[in-house]
Amino acid sequence: MRLRTLVDEVRLGPSTYRVLRPHRPLPRAALFAAGGDRRPHCLLMYTDRTAAAVMHAAWALATISPNSLVHLPMRTSLPPARTPFAETGAASFDLVLLHHRLQFPLSRWKQVRARLRGGTPHTAVIPPGVLPAYSDVDHDARGYAEQRDHLRIELSGRTVFIVGSTVAFRDWGHCLRRLAEGPQAGTGSSCGAPHHCVSVDDWRPRRELDWTDLHIEVVADWRHDAGRR
Repeated sequence: MRLRTLVDEVRLGPSTYRVLRPHRPLPRAALFAAGGDRRPHCLLMYTDRTAAAVMHAAWALATISPNSLVHLPMRTSLPPARTPFAETGAASFDLVLLHHRLQFPLSRWKQVRARLRGGTPHTAVIPPGVLPAYSDVDHDARGYAEQRDHLRIELSGRTVFIVGSTVAFRDWGHCLRRLAEGPQAGTGSSCGAPHHCVSVDDWRPRRELDWTDLHIEVVADWRHDAGRR
């Protein structure tokens, strides 16, 4: 698998941050918060099939790039028609995937983003098998008390951050693999709806109501409402 990227290195004080983003914008990918921007109960992302493939490759790239921030710019995207956000004027969020070992202060992201320029073109070559199939993941392990490889989902600066370890990104990667491969015979969507979708959850031990997940739906017929074109 290959992903054409732009690479920026941004220096803030004594720290330098490496940011990877797709070489081309994703006009048919948008990300919204349901239930409030500070701690929404659900994040809803819509993609077309091309953006789903890029999302899959970006997740795989993040899995093997512990020293980089993988950035998918979507703040200027409009929602597709016939979605809950099509007529509300809601603003889309960016998405950033990063490893917790970076200890990146999320409050610094707006400064880093403001310093991104044209970037250096680069083609990332991702080895096969980085993201597993559903059957290759120990799904019961998430419930073990000693399990520490959880994803964390946070919001800051009109951006959704997914933070975790290599193991956490890999184990949840089966969702992105299924997203890109499309519906499989004998398997339904993650929410029981007729559309093709997957969900990535923030499974850290926490209070029952302190919950966020990322629900990604592939929209086959992507059109904007006429009034928002």
